[in-house]
Amino acid sequence: MGSPNLSEAGWGTSHAVPLESIFWLTKEHGITKCSRAKDDRTLVNLVEAGDLPGYLWSQGWFKGVAP
Repeated sequence: MGSPNLSEAGWGTSHAVPLESIFWLTKEHGITKCSRAKDDRTLVNLVEAGDLPGYLWSQGWFKGVAP
């Protein structure tokens, strides 16, 4: 089984998912892009400051996708 993503984990359990395991797909101009949470410096800084991934997801911090 692959790494969990926020859609599979669900909002309630996404708090425990480490940024290294969170990814999402977006499509722009017919091109699909895979993004990793650990590559987003803002997300990394927020988690290091104590925010939980599930909270950041529910607040729309994951660029290109909505909860």
